[in-house]
Amino acid sequence: MSRSRRKLDTTPISYDEVVDSPALQGMVSFLQVEPGKLPQLDFRSISTQTGIPDTGTPAPDSAPVVSTPAASPASAAPAFAAPVTATPATAIPNSGIVSSGIPDSGIPDPPLFAPPLGISQKPRIRRALLVSDGHSYGEQALYDALWNHAQPSDPHSRLITIGYRTMSELARLTVNNCKANIQALALKLAIEEVASYSHSQGRTYRVYSPEATLERRQTAGLTHIIKTRGVQFVHAETGIPVSATPSTGGLE
Repeated sequence: MSRSRRKLDTTPISYDEVVDSPALQGMVSFLQVEPGKLPQLDFRSISTQTGIPDTGTPAPDSAPVVSTPAASPASAAPAFAAPVTATPATAIPNSGIVSSGIPDSGIPDPPLFAPPLGISQKPRIRRALLVSDGHSYGEQALYDALWNHAQPSDPHSRLITIGYRTMSELARLTVNNCKANIQALALKLAIEEVASYSHSQGRTYRVYSPEATLERRQTAGLTHIIKTRGVQFVHAETGIPVSATPSTGGLE
């Protein structure tokens, strides 16, 4: 037989039962403090211990008494004193700039050596000692791809027949970039078109060696460059852009 469980008493405990419980004696005594039994502070004894004089509480309607020293006969003003006119101060023009060099707006003046806005510095003219000095990144990538895949023609050049799509795959450039870079390489005397495009095959180009390209540029006067967004050949002294005709190699 199973034992019957005793039903627990769930009656809520009242506040009086909690206060009268022997187990809680002394734990709720702070709740039984009456307001009339609070200690009274003696402010006079506190001022005596701290050394602060007790001035007392001033009267609410008392007015402060101001003592005025008696005027001596020597310092007494005459009965009829001459009127005194104030001299106006000299006006100082406001230039908008304080002594620290900062205007009233809080923005400091620009330095004297700063270039005017919208005017860029002139690019430096340099001599092209290598073939790659006269090429941009895309032009050099296309030149290397054509030279490495071309067939030898003579000691100074190679031939290659290629279309723009194959050219794009070899140089890892877009077709539009290949069209622009192949024209730039022809103007810079690095390659030369020897056979035009046909429906059966692409164009045929003669790719000159680095040594032959430098010699062709030296003959045409393409010796100095400036670098901006790309690379451009210029006159060594004036900085005026110069170019050469791909067929003759002369100055244009």
